[in-house]
Amino acid sequence: ETSALIADTAAKLYAAMHALIPRLRPIALDNLDLAEAVRERIGEWRQAHPEIAFSLDVGTLPAELGESYTLAAYRILQEAVTNALRHASANRIAIRIDSDERALVLDVTDDGRGLAHDWQRRGHFGARGMQERARALGGDVAIENRDEGGTRVRARLPWT
Repeated sequence: ETSALIADTAAKLYAAMHALIPRLRPIALDNLDLAEAVRERIGEWRQAHPEIAFSLDVGTLPAELGESYTLAAYRILQEAVTNALRHASANRIAIRIDSDERALVLDVTDDGRGLAHDWQRRGHFGARGMQERARALGGDVAIENRDEGGTRVRARLPWT
């Protein structure tokens, strides 16, 4: 009886740990570049939210971004879209990934209700996480209401 309990507990721990791995590093990034991984994720969002029009515009990107930039960019985009899905009541979400001579630039806009007046209060870990990821690479994230309605999240991750 004791050995069965130990085996059962070990199996549950293994399953829980296995479920955490994709949350730490998306499996898609093992085989795909940033643009392809984001395209794949957008496909998943489209299936889960068929009422929302998603668009992706990929500009000129370096041939190799490197793991730090790829992971940070993916997670920032993922969090920005997740926030739009949860809070914006948007009909459209547009994602743009581009670069210039100084930085990788990420842009997520929606046509939703915009930021709540208290969106910066404590407990909003997603916005903080985006900022921390960008700062770790010397960059920043701006989150703001758009004049035409909705929200814009813009991240600049400078090349080191």
